[in-house]
Amino acid sequence: MNGKDILTALSGIDAKYVSEAEYCSISGGGESAPVKSTRRPRPMRRPLLIAALIALMLLLVGCAVVYALNLRDLKVGQSTVTRYNLDPQSNQVTPTELTMDVISLQGIQGSPNFLAAREWCEFEQSYDPEQKLIDNSFVYPGEYEGYYLYNQEMADKVTELCEKYSLKPLGKTVRMQNYQFDVLYKALGMESLFREGAQLEDGVGYFTEYGNFNLMVQFTLTSAEAQHKDPFYATMRYVGKEYFDTMNAVVDSIGSTENWNYTLADGTQVLLVQNEKSTLILCDRSDAFLSVFLEAYDQTWQTVSLAKRDIELAAEGLNFTVKPQQPDMSQVDRMLAEAEQAHQEAMAAVSSDPEDYVDPEICDSYGALLASSEFIRGLKNDAQDGLYYSLVDINGDGTEELLVGIDQDSFSLLYTMEKGKTRFLHSGGSSSTDYLFARDYLCEDGIIEIYALHISAGGAFEHCYERFAPEEKEDILPVVDVVRYHAVDDRWYSRPDIMEDEKEISEEEAQAILASHPRVELNMKPISEFPAE
Repeated sequence: MNGKDILTALSGIDAKYVSEAEYCSISGGGESAPVKSTRRPRPMRRPLLIAALIALMLLLVGCAVVYALNLRDLKVGQSTVTRYNLDPQSNQVTPTELTMDVISLQGIQGSPNFLAAREWCEFEQSYDPEQKLIDNSFVYPGEYEGYYLYNQEMADKVTELCEKYSLKPLGKTVRMQNYQFDVLYKALGMESLFREGAQLEDGVGYFTEYGNFNLMVQFTLTSAEAQHKDPFYATMRYVGKEYFDTMNAVVDSIGSTENWNYTLADGTQVLLVQNEKSTLILCDRSDAFLSVFLEAYDQTWQTVSLAKRDIELAAEGLNFTVKPQQPDMSQVDRMLAEAEQAHQEAMAAVSSDPEDYVDPEICDSYGALLASSEFIRGLKNDAQDGLYYSLVDINGDGTEELLVGIDQDSFSLLYTMEKGKTRFLHSGGSSSTDYLFARDYLCEDGIIEIYALHISAGGAFEHCYERFAPEEKEDILPVVDVVRYHAVDDRWYSRPDIMEDEKEISEEEAQAILASHPRVELNMKPISEFPAE
């Protein structure tokens, strides 16, 4: 199996879900361009977007008969998954292949939804394992926007399974930004997805023309009983039993994965599944299948293993009785447009009246910046041994740039001084959801190297070279070279133009590109030693 439509929820993350999460989508949707704001966004944290990449959960209530759901009722096959283990001392990553169990997120054994999910799983196990059949000219049928398909043959397979098991396609999708989240409730005629004891903090995602939805949300538990006081990050998915869904989940081993049935206060039964630091809440109703993938993080943004009671409280805080109605798509377009207009007007008001907003990244000095920057404050949460800084005149114009990082030989944030004010220029691998780990280095001739394990490129070790360009109006540095090494198949690739597809090259050619960008040794000092003003 090549991982398409597989959520490796309990042990690792399939590559493409991370990159797709940046556009508020999941596998199975048409592409959606990111919305450009007039305000520079704070670097997005890895947890929310990673949570966005994975959708899961389960419970079964059927025709006055309630029974205890078991993971064994959901197994549709097995999959080989590559897990990457990072050595924090050497920054070396070791890939390990594991055989894992694939479970259905559509229904139990014997149901049409389960049988269709199993057949799709079998199809993927043998179909195009190296993804050489990608057709860039393929046009999504509108009703298939809810699937991850890249050629007509895959679309034909969806059609075949829908007809064979009397199921309907997921339908056209409507994507929402966080400021459009209320449209979800209005369009689907639903009450809140949260109950007393849980409070929504942020959410994005999409819903379909038939009322199915997939949401990436951040929420906190308000119960005094909760041990975990920080936010939870969850992907919530609802699919009616009339529809064919290709989304499955992968668990380490059904026999060893801890899971237990739990009855919510309203009588709904759910299956709770935990494996070290990830959680699934699964609910299989007679009319729909709901799934929630849940993760939590500590103050240093490391995943934490949740106490059983906190998992149960999180389940209590979610509403598994929702029954979305089919939206009026003409009204949806109007509501989305109104929300977008209100957002743009709010952003314009901020831009036109600077007295209402003080950008903490614009200060009179680097010292003031270190005390007020939101970016740097967020970086402190990632640092275990404190922050480091270096002052370097990168382009020889007499202005020293400020580099800030959590290591002594690399950096994460880059600032310059422009007209007596600090200007943010670069936030590299530390804030990217595409990277399992990343280090940013300064190279000669004003080149910045981001060295990373790039999970959205199939687990490739990537060297991305960007040119220091303070003359650019946008806070984006031009890419000049990309070199990737795919450890799984021992191949090298390059992409000299960011707009072109990568091409395979020899190891000698790759090493020549790397040698053309020699690193500069940085004199990073503890930020506590920054000169007092």
